[in-house]
Amino acid sequence: MFRCLLPCGTEPSPGARALEAARLISQFVGDLCVVALASEDRRSFGPFAVESRNEQMTALMRAAVDSSNRERAAWPLAERALVSGEPVVIDRIRPGELQGIVNPAMDAYLGRFGMSAMAFVAMRGERGSRGVVGMGRGPGRPAYTRDELEAVQRIADAVADDTEGEPGDLLPLLLIDGAIGAAGQAERRFSALVERLPAIVYEAEPGAEGLWLYVSGFVETLLGYRPEEWMADPTLWARSLHEEDRDAVLAAEDRLTAGERIAVEYRMHARDGSVVWVRDESARVLDEQGRLLVEGLLTDITERKAAEARVQHLADHDALTDLLNRRRFLEELELEVAATKRGMRSSAAIVLDVDGFKFVNDSLGHQAGDELIRKVARTLAGRLRTSDAIARLGGDEFACLLRGADADVADAVAAELIGTLRELELVAGEKTVRVTASAGIAALDAAEGRTAEAVLAAADTAMYEAKRTGRDRVVRFTDTLRGELERGRSWVTRLRDALEHDRFELLAQPVLGLRSREIELYELLLRLRDEDGELCGPEAFMGVADRFDLTEAIDRWVLRRALALQREPAGAGLCLAVNLSARSIGPAVIELLEREIADAGGGPTSLIVEIKETAAIADLQQARTFAEALERLGLRMSLDDFGAGLGSFSSLRALPIDYLKIDGQFVGGLAGNPVDREIVKAIVALARAAGRRTVAEFVSDQETLELLAELGVDLAQGFHVGRPRPLEEL
Repeated sequence: MFRCLLPCGTEPSPGARALEAARLISQFVGDLCVVALASEDRRSFGPFAVESRNEQMTALMRAAVDSSNRERAAWPLAERALVSGEPVVIDRIRPGELQGIVNPAMDAYLGRFGMSAMAFVAMRGERGSRGVVGMGRGPGRPAYTRDELEAVQRIADAVADDTEGEPGDLLPLLLIDGAIGAAGQAERRFSALVERLPAIVYEAEPGAEGLWLYVSGFVETLLGYRPEEWMADPTLWARSLHEEDRDAVLAAEDRLTAGERIAVEYRMHARDGSVVWVRDESARVLDEQGRLLVEGLLTDITERKAAEARVQHLADHDALTDLLNRRRFLEELELEVAATKRGMRSSAAIVLDVDGFKFVNDSLGHQAGDELIRKVARTLAGRLRTSDAIARLGGDEFACLLRGADADVADAVAAELIGTLRELELVAGEKTVRVTASAGIAALDAAEGRTAEAVLAAADTAMYEAKRTGRDRVVRFTDTLRGELERGRSWVTRLRDALEHDRFELLAQPVLGLRSREIELYELLLRLRDEDGELCGPEAFMGVADRFDLTEAIDRWVLRRALALQREPAGAGLCLAVNLSARSIGPAVIELLEREIADAGGGPTSLIVEIKETAAIADLQQARTFAEALERLGLRMSLDDFGAGLGSFSSLRALPIDYLKIDGQFVGGLAGNPVDREIVKAIVALARAAGRRTVAEFVSDQETLELLAELGVDLAQGFHVGRPRPLEEL
């Protein structure tokens, strides 16, 4: 099931029972259900609970109700059910027949998914109708039966006066026929409804090997056993449990026997040997004779679990190479650092960078560059043990974790990797390219092995030393290198001086609205001059700033300067975007912004705070708190490098952000790479469904600009749009 609520802060939640009602109705009656609560004066609808059997249906319907006119008159069919208290049912709906009738905001949903049957059922409470349950079935599906409508009416009435209470009593209302009449007729109708459910309804004695007294026919569809077979063998359920889940499931069974209502998800072996995932929801009951029994529902969630596994894989892996991404690699490395601290073994990390990759990208194009990265990834993965871990850190940089490898083994493995890549060939058209690589090694049990980040930084420093001394070689992080790293502290003096005497410089890069073709905002870019007076970007000094705990001070300098610029007459009305580092995501920056805004008179400010997606997903709860605080201050938030690792989707759902900045790797080669175009198209669709605007960076030519406009991207920046320039030139 796919559940969707309106954004946090726009209106209250519809309540647990309303949510459960939508879930049950969409699952067992189908295909889509919207529970719409009415306002106190019954003149408008909202909040809504939206559920369906399809994630895309849920997202599009959620977007429809989110953007809809909430007034009752804008929903004529739902209004009729609310006022009359009687169901409004339409079936045999032809394509286009309902356009503009249900609600204009629904037209996009109907145009995409269609609908063959629709019903609106009033939620009848003690003080009149309190809302409406709307449901619909897709093309080719049958009309709603009287039994189904009566079952939905029972649920709607039960929720009407209690939307917040415990939802556990709703399922029996769906299954049990409450009509007064002959017992035999009621039993037949109940049995027919249960047997049609796409789930196993059961009644059994307590305990892992208790006798199964009833099991519905879906057990044959799901597990391959006829109901009579299942009921004849009390041990069959326990024997069908997946061995990895058995202990947890039997522990849950003990809690159930002790009186606890349970809902547990686990795997079972079907008769044909396949593995299916089920959700088991059950509770103890007393039958007419006072016997203690268990009643429950086993739902097939195999497809949902497969989808979750795919999403998790995408969140943990690099999209181009399918290797681990940086975040996931750091998690593995942190665990290994802990193991070496306990003296379990010696291990090492390697950071490897492809020499001359920029030349391949520039001379042969991004497609050739992508193919080279994939070939390097396959080559490295093929040379490592299954117990090792390998990741693409970004660009042409890779990392390997060699578990249980001492210094000699690590040196030998790194040398072998470099030698193998030396023989690698890339054929692009008529050209054949050979590449080399440089590698750095850091031991996890050395002084630099206190944290995963420290190990990676040490290996990275060694790798750059390998490049500096001629490339195509391996360098181990040593005390000598540590000393050279210390000499890099000369930047620290310059950074502290810049903070104290305002020696940082800000450049502004324009961001173009692709619909208006006008500059809508400027991104402020930080610069600092080196000892030779050359203007350097943050890549030259922010690494040092991070190591010496200066990033937060620098971020605060940028924020104060941006707000001051907006208060100046020349900067009035300018919309500015500033970048913050991961360390600044917290209450200190919020307090600074509160003071600065209060000192300026408390007026609105057109400031956008931009953080990298990797910083957000590292601690989603902290990022959410930060984003909500920005929202309260009237500031907007942008998520940078969106799509670089598909933890993106969890961050999009969790954070109240305003802009998604599409990762530049999908924009640079857009014109020649159909995969990049599909990824950008998907990000745009996702952003629109969530009510976010999209920004494309690294736009280098007109063709890319026009392609982005066609794909629906909202804003664009890059050298083609405009180069960064001093603030006084704005």
